[in-house]
Amino acid sequence: MKWVLPFDWKAPVSGINPKDSLVLLGSCFAENMANKLQEDRFTVCQNPFGIIYNPVSMAKTFQLCQNKQAFTEENLFFYNNLWHSEAHHTDFSGTNKAAVLSKINAEISSASQQIASSHWVFLTFGTAKVYVSKNSGNITGNCHKRPANDFETRLLSVEEIVEAWSECIKQNADKHFYLTISPVRYVREGLVESNLSKSILRVALMQLTQSFPNVHYFPAYELVVDVLRDYRFYAK
Repeated sequence: MKWVLPFDWKAPVSGINPKDSLVLLGSCFAENMANKLQEDRFTVCQNPFGIIYNPVSMAKTFQLCQNKQAFTEENLFFYNNLWHSEAHHTDFSGTNKAAVLSKINAEISSASQQIASSHWVFLTFGTAKVYVSKNSGNITGNCHKRPANDFETRLLSVEEIVEAWSECIKQNADKHFYLTISPVRYVREGLVESNLSKSILRVALMQLTQSFPNVHYFPAYELVVDVLRDYRFYAK
């Protein structure tokens, strides 16, 4: 019995130079890949807002960092004895408002410099499902375990994803963008729902690769789900 499905994939552009700077944004898959690259001494900027799963919040992260747009007290909220940002992962939360802002803005400043000098941007989209805050009306990067009735949930459209990233790509024609889909399935939402979400992401990525010559697709999802069809390869 064959345990893998043969799959011949060739990179559309030449390999990464060890001296190149890389930016990785997105889900935990992006973070794991960034850690591997850092172990091999690559210069990597990874998730300056923490792990983010939906592509619209990722685009906002990229733009805010590139524009070096500082956060203020108005961008924070207090919940469960901690200060949070809707745009950031819980790793940035804390009991001291000034310290939280300082950490956020220091990361934005550092990421701004790294993005400016980067040659490669790797984006790993996790899900098309988003949580919209009823209070702010914004798509949140992280819910911070607030009550479900504080949010409205919906699926992003292909057009929303393409629009969110098209402007970023146009402004960075000197960089190569590699787009991937996280192979992690959201089983808690149901396999049918998870596959629908991944399908929306895949169509959006196809449109972006067809629209811009500096945008490429890396089949991480296909390699893990279809080629390595054996759950021994998966973490818990």
